[in-house]
Amino acid sequence: MNNPRAYGDDPRRGDPYGRRPGPPPQGQQPHGGWNEPPRGPHTGPAGPPAGPPRDFQQPNRPLAGPGQPPRQADGRNEPPEDWHSEESTRVIGKLGYVPPEARAGDDNFGSDRDTPEDRAKFRARKRAKKASPLAKTLGILSVVLVVGVIAGGIWWLSGDEAPEEEEGLTYAAIDAPCEPLDTAALDDLSTEVSPMAEDVRQVGSKTEQKCAVRVGTEPGTGADVELTSVVFTRDAGARNEFQHVQSQSAELENYSEVSGVGEDAFVISRSWNGDTGTADYSLHLWSDNTYLYTRVVVYTEISDEAIAEKTAAVAQAYLDNWKS
Repeated sequence: MNNPRAYGDDPRRGDPYGRRPGPPPQGQQPHGGWNEPPRGPHTGPAGPPAGPPRDFQQPNRPLAGPGQPPRQADGRNEPPEDWHSEESTRVIGKLGYVPPEARAGDDNFGSDRDTPEDRAKFRARKRAKKASPLAKTLGILSVVLVVGVIAGGIWWLSGDEAPEEEEGLTYAAIDAPCEPLDTAALDDLSTEVSPMAEDVRQVGSKTEQKCAVRVGTEPGTGADVELTSVVFTRDAGARNEFQHVQSQSAELENYSEVSGVGEDAFVISRSWNGDTGTADYSLHLWSDNTYLYTRVVVYTEISDEAIAEKTAAVAQAYLDNWKS
């Protein structure tokens, strides 16, 4: 071979281990530079290079001229620092870095990383909390309190408590709701009475009864009488029903309270109207274990006082005849 030097000593080929040749001694030109054509045995000494070498890593930066100082390498071209050195370790410590060895001994560090021991402790505490007699007692009391409040509200609204003995009730359900009816207070209008409707139905523990009759047969005379009663198994049920209807009617313009009939009573009245030829009077009352609604529609001109007296007399006679 013309070149007896070893493979790794030829700067044109490079070091097979990735090493680059160091700079030549001052005053000497490197032999076989990368931008210099190779010289054979018959080639004269090479002239100066055609130009400075290009910077392939930063092509946009200006090339250094012969009078400029050599360009300093920036951080991107420098090899990474060794973070295992003592100075780097101090810097990392100031930034809050904790080595894994120190981390393992601190129970509060990295708390988001649950270990099997932590999960076992958490499950044990959870089971102990569930098994606590105090916690069980408080839970049972809470459930009982909620159920009691709900049951109390339903009891108050519906009046459906445990049924009392039928013998102790003032009013008992009857198969013929029109049987206790007495229309003697309307005899001045007509003495002829004809049935219109009679119905009985059971709704839970209460019984709804209806009776309707026509007093008089001639058109434009007499009156229509309707009585609807709700029989409960206790007095409080009738009182609650009455108060519920009263609360819905109290804002009406023709609402007024009356006394002298039942435990409590109110009326919704409409005076005589010549255009319609009617007067309407509705009496609502509560007496012991029944709620009674009595409506009288008169087709003959009549005063408010007269229709009020007639309606109250019909309702009171019905209660007196119905009592057990």
